[in-house]
Parts: sequence; C-alpha cells; structure tokens
Amino acid sequence: MKRFNCFVAVLLVLLVLPGQAWAAAKIDLAFDGVPVPTERTEENTTPFYLEARPQMRSNTVFVPVRLISEIMGAEVRWQEPEISIKLAETEIVLTLGSRTAVKNGQEMKLPAAPYERGGYTYVPIRFVAEALDCDVEWQAKKNLVNIKTSPWELNGRLVTKVASQVRMTSEIFSYEVASPLLADRMYKALQSGIGAELAAPQYYGLHINMDPPNFYYGACEYYFLTADDNVAACLEVYELLGNVYNEPLPEGYTKYLFRIDGKWYAFSDETLEQAQAWWSVGDSSQVKAEGRGYKPYAKVVEGVNLNYLACYSRLGMSRSLDCYSDKLSVAYIYETLQNSLLREVAEPETAYGALFEVQDYYVEHFMLGFSEDKPQAEAYLNESSSKADFTFYFFEMLEGQPEFGEESKCLVYAEHTDKWYVLDPQAFAEVEAFKAYLSEFDCETLLSEQA
Repeated sequence: MKRFNCFVAVLLVLLVLPGQAWAAAKIDLAFDGVPVPTERTEENTTPFYLEARPQMRSNTVFVPVRLISEIMGAEVRWQEPEISIKLAETEIVLTLGSRTAVKNGQEMKLPAAPYERGGYTYVPIRFVAEALDCDVEWQAKKNLVNIKTSPWELNGRLVTKVASQVRMTSEIFSYEVASPLLADRMYKALQSGIGAELAAPQYYGLHINMDPPNFYYGACEYYFLTADDNVAACLEVYELLGNVYNEPLPEGYTKYLFRIDGKWYAFSDETLEQAQAWWSVGDSSQVKAEGRGYKPYAKVVEGVNLNYLACYSRLGMSRSLDCYSDKLSVAYIYETLQNSLLREVAEPETAYGALFEVQDYYVEHFMLGFSEDKPQAEAYLNESSSKADFTFYFFEMLEGQPEFGEESKCLVYAEHTDKWYVLDPQAFAEVEAFKAYLSEFDCETLLSEQA
C-alpha cells in the first residue's frame, strides 16, 4: 500500500510540474538544422560548442547567453542584474529574475525569467531568437530546439546559403551549406582578414603551374548565394605554390591572396582557418549540375549575375536571337570578349550601321547581350535599352581603309558604357570568327526570321 501511495505521489508531481520533469532530459540545439556540438575535440575545431546544455523551465527552453554571442555574433553585455543583447539594429535587455524584457525601448513579457546556474546565465531561447528575427522549431521526438535564421542582405541581395568551389588538379567540386547564419559568420570572418589592396601577381591561374616563381593558384571560391542561386558576392582564394627558384615574395604579398571584383588583396592565414572552421560546422553537401561533376555559379560584373547571353543578328529584314544559359559558358565568353578588346578608340567618323553597305562602312554583324534575366525577343526587336545589362555591338569594315589603323578592321561598341574598342585581330581576324567561337557552346534559338 505504501509503494502504491508513493507511486501516486510521484505521478501527481509529474502531472502538476511537467516542466521540471522534462528538465532532466537532455535537450540539443541546432541552427538551420546544423547541430551545435556538445564538446570540442582535436577533430572538432568548430568555433562554438555546448559547454552547458539547454534547460527546460516552466515549459520554456533556456540556453546559456554566451551561445547567443558565439553563434549568432551578437554583442552581449552584463551589468547585473541586466543582460543586454545587441545584433544589428536590435537590442534586447533582460533582467535576472524578471519576466519583463525590453526590445528597442519597448517592454515585452517573457514566458519565464532569466536565471543563473552553475556559473552560466540562462535566457529563454524562443524569445531571444524571435526578437532577432529568427524562427524557433521544437522537435519533440528528438528533444531538439532548431533555430531557423533569416536571410541577410549583401549587395542588395538576400543571402540564404554559402557555396565553396574547390579545384583539385583537373577536377572541380562544389559544396553548399544552406544556412543564412553560417554564411553570415563565414563572410564576416573572411572580410576581417582582408588586408591591403595589391597589384595582380605576376603569375597566377586556375591550373597548377610549378614552373614560374611565386605562382598563385586559384584554389577555390566562396559564393554567397540567394535562394534562387544568384550570387551576392564571390571571394576568390589564390594560394602560393612552391617556389623552386627561392625568389622572395614582393613586399606586402602573403601566402593567400583574395580577388574580389577583379581587385587583389593580401589575406591573413589565421583568418582563413577561422572561416574554414565555420564552414566545417555546416555539414556541407556536394552539388552537381546536369552533365557536370560540379555546379557552376554565375560570374558577377558590377553587381550583375551573368546568367544569360543573347546573340542577336539583324541584317536587312532577317532577324535571329540565340540564348546561352549555361553560366560557365557565359562566363567564359565574357572573359574571352574582355581579353579581346585591344584598345579603346573614339566613335568612328566613318559611317556604320546594319545596312547593306560594303565600301568604307562599318557593318554591324551581331550584338551580344549579357544579362541576369532571360532575354526577351521583343526587347531586341524593339531595340529596347533594357534588353540586356551589358550590350556589345560587333562591326567590321569589309572594304576600305579602317579608320584607326590596319588593325581596326573590326570594332566593338559597348552600349552600356558608350565606348568603342578595336577587336584584337590576333584573337579574331574577323567578327564572324567570334561568332564561330560561340558555336562551340550550346544555345537555344529564341527567334529566327529570314527575309
């Protein structure tokens, strides 16, 4: 009878005080589905781990406030009994033992009060996370709290994930971590290590070359991506390979260099290790594009993702429009074009256009339009200025004296900058040779009208 009474008493305690009963169970924590490690070992060099596990009180999950600082990058300040948590434009003030909190000057009620235990200060994670624009998910079967962080803005785009593209001799591998939080922490870590701007190294490339001294190899790129895979920023990492000539590095150059938007910077080895530690947290997954062993990402020029290339021809009443949508192909073509512009010249005084002229006339053969959005045939037919983000017109003098010297038989007009260039005859002797180069890449025909 006494045993029965004891059982009933325990059962009543469990029913009346469910929060305290659950508190004994181990609670795990995750951010964007990425588990927070419970210890740090030689193999686990992640920037954070659970020194003290989350606790349940009054049906509310509490975590050590230090985790908010270490993981989310928030600034945490103590002025007992108050705790201030600041992230971006949001500041939360909590008070030990009080259910009243203040967010950006406005009082709010907490489900339970913050407290101290075992040398740690515990705060209600749902309130804090939601106040910092995150969503909170309680997975009862796993006894897990998952904090879903919000996309953050970078160069006018909302970043949701980070990708790494790694080159290993002749192979390329692409990996992604779908976490706005880890993308943010990686970006900030990488930015903190960027040093002085430098001139481009004398020798560099995307293929390993051990012959020239102080050769920098394009080992990988970090892409900060939107949900639809547009690139908000790309940070290219170049690593110094072995120097068989034992030549000293030029002053200011480091083992690793960063290239961002075509500019070169010195970079800290230690900071790169810290950034890679954030990457290692993310449990990255390998991604591939159809027909490729890796996933290509768009080249970014002046903040524009070069997702598409349109090739438009108009001569007489004939019209044709081809669309190239493979991002790697578009990037290659853009780079080839840029490298083939020999020198800038003035607008030609010689007549030019899309007429059937031959003598002393620069004939328009076709135009190339690089754009973030898919090209529309109507925009090209109507000669809309918004048909592409970057438009280049190709002209050639078929008969007569080229205006800017013998090498200026072929000219390129960049409409977006209103500048004219000579097409390097060493690369393409005639504009149709550039069009033949385009035929090496797959395309979709959007328009074909023959007179």
